[in-house]
Amino acid sequence: MGLIGLNGLKPRAPPPPKLVLVEKDLTEETLASKQWKMTASARMRYLDDIRKHSPLPDEASFLNIPEGRLDLHILKSVLYICGGCAGARFTTGDFGIAKELICVMEQTWANMDKSFKGLSSAQKKFVLDEAFVVPPSPPTSATDEESQDEQDEDEEKEEGEREIDRDRESLPEGVDAEIVAFHRLADEWSRHARTLQDLVRLKQASLPSAEERKALIATFASGDPDGLDQAKMMPDWLEILLEKYRREGVPKVLRAVAGNAINKDGSSPNAMQSNPETIGKFSVFLSWAVVGELSCGEPSHAEALLEVLQASNDAHLGIPTGMRLATIVAKEKSGQGQGQEYWAQRLFSFIKQVRELKSMVKEEKALHYPWIWLEE
Repeated sequence: MGLIGLNGLKPRAPPPPKLVLVEKDLTEETLASKQWKMTASARMRYLDDIRKHSPLPDEASFLNIPEGRLDLHILKSVLYICGGCAGARFTTGDFGIAKELICVMEQTWANMDKSFKGLSSAQKKFVLDEAFVVPPSPPTSATDEESQDEQDEDEEKEEGEREIDRDRESLPEGVDAEIVAFHRLADEWSRHARTLQDLVRLKQASLPSAEERKALIATFASGDPDGLDQAKMMPDWLEILLEKYRREGVPKVLRAVAGNAINKDGSSPNAMQSNPETIGKFSVFLSWAVVGELSCGEPSHAEALLEVLQASNDAHLGIPTGMRLATIVAKEKSGQGQGQEYWAQRLFSFIKQVRELKSMVKEEKALHYPWIWLEE
């Protein structure tokens, strides 16, 4: 028996090229020309690859981030891909836009995932006829708070069911309304992701080039291994909180040192304990604000503290997008929160990794004498 010639085999299609996030195609044109022609399974994989983007080596190097997978539904990942570890600055407005986009993307993804899981195996593999064109759904504004407030979850579910019923009456024979409903939700998520991609593109454009970064290192690193870190502009939240700490927290440390109040036995503090500029003391100071024992003061301080709490989300407790700092403080003051020690450790674990504070003394032992912040 002869062997089948290799010439008779269909060559395997080459894998799609890997792209940096800002080059991944989310344009309005591709929705109809490409994504609507995918099976539901293929489209979920396509969008999941965008949502959980894995930075390419050059991309990770440019952004000064690890090559591990990100998640565009998490604020920390969004700040990473925007260039937050490579000198990008963020205004309060930038944070607000990112948070609102993440919130609406999460909800849309949940609806899309539910729609996908409701499809049969055959429906997930169905390819819409190329001649079948669905009018695109109108884009939803992530910042339109009024329209978001007007619709609760039940109303959205009822409208989705009514839309499927309308499609059943108008769609060509052989086209399932449930498949069309899935693609419409995928369109909605794609549009929000495109808006986020525009923010990423804008922030990355403000970063120094590789050549400029080398020049910066050469200029500032002479005699100072952390010259680049000190030369870089800090993110707004860090500047705001450090300024508050130096104005309100440092004097408390100095009073505690002068009065020998750091050690319970009244002994004189050592050199490390006497240094007010440590990440440990900074973290404990912020933790007392979280539990409501110290005032946050201005709204900008509360916004900055909320941003660092969300960025420091851990496996024990995540701060959801949209939660207000006042809600966290109220829960802590009622005795139903996590407590000051938890917040101090969590903030310390996160802040000690912040690139701009790489040269700051850590002093984790400061977490063990928190009382000095409440001394008057």
